[in-house]
Amino acid sequence: MKKLFYSFLIFFLSSSVFPGSVVAQDSIIIPKALPASAPLVMGVDTLFFLSDVDSSFVGARRVMEWEQVGDSLLSIKNFSPAELSFIEYPFATEIWLHRKRLLSLYAPDTLVNKASLMDIAERWKSGLMEQSIGGKDLNELSETLKQFGIILIIIFLSYLIYLGVNRIYKWLIRQLEAGHIVNIKGFHYRSVEILNRERLLAFISMTLKIARTLVVFMLIYLLIPTVFSFFTDTRDLAYKLFSYIFQPLNSFVKSFFDFLPELILIGIMSVAAHYIIRFLKFWSREISEERLVLRGFYADWAMPTYNIIRFFIYLFVLVYILQHLPGSNAPLFLGFLALLGLTIALASSKPVSNFASGILLTYMRAFKVGDRVKVDDASGVVTDKNLFITRIKTKANEYITIPNSKMLDAHVINYSSTKDELGLIVYVEFTISRKIDFKTIEKDLVEAALRGDNIIDNPKPWLMISDMTGPEIKYKLAAYTQQAGKLERIKSSIYKQVYSTLREKGIDF
Repeated sequence: MKKLFYSFLIFFLSSSVFPGSVVAQDSIIIPKALPASAPLVMGVDTLFFLSDVDSSFVGARRVMEWEQVGDSLLSIKNFSPAELSFIEYPFATEIWLHRKRLLSLYAPDTLVNKASLMDIAERWKSGLMEQSIGGKDLNELSETLKQFGIILIIIFLSYLIYLGVNRIYKWLIRQLEAGHIVNIKGFHYRSVEILNRERLLAFISMTLKIARTLVVFMLIYLLIPTVFSFFTDTRDLAYKLFSYIFQPLNSFVKSFFDFLPELILIGIMSVAAHYIIRFLKFWSREISEERLVLRGFYADWAMPTYNIIRFFIYLFVLVYILQHLPGSNAPLFLGFLALLGLTIALASSKPVSNFASGILLTYMRAFKVGDRVKVDDASGVVTDKNLFITRIKTKANEYITIPNSKMLDAHVINYSSTKDELGLIVYVEFTISRKIDFKTIEKDLVEAALRGDNIIDNPKPWLMISDMTGPEIKYKLAAYTQQAGKLERIKSSIYKQVYSTLREKGIDF
């Protein structure tokens, strides 16, 4: 019914607009006057003319419609004119694409073109075919040239970046050597020179060279998949190469932002621990220097107590950080911590014993730095005392390091413990003939002792007899001193005074 209606309409229009003329598809009858028409141009060629159908559907309007449809078809990706189909009617021909009617040719078009409607439709199809092939080739050429130009630009920019990296590297080396950026003077720890200026400059130069090499490598690595991405055959390879960099980078950035709250907590914990330790150190110094006195808390306890508290604060912060690190719950990480803990436990039995002994020695107040002590056969002045070892300097300027566990087990004599009382008693022994009366030399020997170095006169020295079993009498002269650290020197000075006194009296000894 629809086709019959269109045939009747076309026949009615043809007979009313062009009375007295009947057009057939197979035979062309030229009327006395041709209908008005407009040319349809495709490219540079005129394919055919489209006639006026009626006063509202003129040829120029039909040409515009056909041009729009043609442009739309050519803009479709992978479009082929072979997909077009034609349907013939008695007085018209329709052009279809799949199930959609696009355009129509009418009987008057045969008059102005002197060709059948099917021939006109074929002309349009052939024109589209030429435009499609030529346009596709032109587009492909244009795209190829565009891609080639972009590749050249990328390579040129990469080369400029490479030159820039080299120039920045050389400029940094010159500035560092001249001392314009940072005045490098080497690295010292107290009085020990760990790295001099030349070695530190060489180290920095090597670091910058490695950084430059990494930048150039990354530049080349990114350049290759960038170029590959412009070609269809290598595009998958380009995406794969890109993924080797950007997937780990994306995972790192994501993990970093996931870890950021924990990192902030770790930072807050570390800063708080730092200032707590500084606060404790300040008050420990105040107590150790006796500017602050606490009843029942001795000054020599202050710094060891501070060290113990600092150790446990550091241990707490370390455990907190390890617990909140990424991957801290991973079996490998937990296994590593367990192995590390076991190793430390097995290897630290002696250090732990020394540590515990050091704490006991500190709070027992058996001795302190500067005291004159005797530990078994070793005698000297305590020069260093910490939670693990005690170091003693002998009269021969020999330093003896004794573990605190041994100090706790040994017999320790502290000669300096009585300096705040009467003082340390210094004994010198000598023998004199029995013929010499005790009372005739006692006063002179006491005065001789008082002339010794660092001997105090209250209490006064005294002379005692220690042995009378032999042919001679053994005497022992005792004197007090507050300088226990100079015991050998004091003894020597007393012996000198005794020798001089006895010689003056002509007494053999």
